[in-house]
Amino acid sequence: IYYQAQGELARRAALKGEQIRCGSAMAFVGRLICGKCARPLRRITRQNGREPDWRCRCRAGEEKRAHREAVSACGCRFVPESQAQRAAVLALNRAPAYRDTLSEELRRLGAALRESDEGTPAPESALLERAELCRRETQLRLLLELIAELTPSADASGDAAEEPPACYDAEAFYRRTRRPLPAGLLDSAGRLTGFDNDLVIRCLSRLTVTDEGFEVRFQAGLSVFVALEEL
Repeated sequence: IYYQAQGELARRAALKGEQIRCGSAMAFVGRLICGKCARPLRRITRQNGREPDWRCRCRAGEEKRAHREAVSACGCRFVPESQAQRAAVLALNRAPAYRDTLSEELRRLGAALRESDEGTPAPESALLERAELCRRETQLRLLLELIAELTPSADASGDAAEEPPACYDAEAFYRRTRRPLPAGLLDSAGRLTGFDNDLVIRCLSRLTVTDEGFEVRFQAGLSVFVALEEL
């Protein structure tokens, strides 16, 4: 939890000066990013019952256009909220295809952490290096746990599990305290069927808006592209 918090503090520090309410419970605040000028998008609600959309904060010289053709001053298209939600779900559903790559990266980070424990570098640089390694390892663990839930084992038993013993090490504590997916969010094939705000906050660091779609980056470092034609 500590290393997850450090990662979130770093994300908020990068948004300094953008007047972003980083504590917002909405997952896309500070995560939807303009691919043209790198500014965060802001959420615009409408009084006529139309769904909210997200627009780049670059407004200098913005021209009035028909809503379907509207763009921000930098040329970034307006993004309907439902479109961004579908892009996030599609990206999360693609994560299992990268299971082997992510597992190998987790093993590599584990080896690097053991090596940093055995070495004797300068104290300050050692702490900073270890903090970054731990943060990345934590995000990889979280993503691999999600992938495990998206690809349930064929021999999974429906029998009630016995009460597990008390936790006496960090590994057991991590397994016992991870948050499971909400009930009813997966279909019979183990794919996400709907948008979950908390899941996006936990797993995704940004969705960069381009003319062709979304470049979705996971907090674990994985990047996938979702084209507009798929949404």
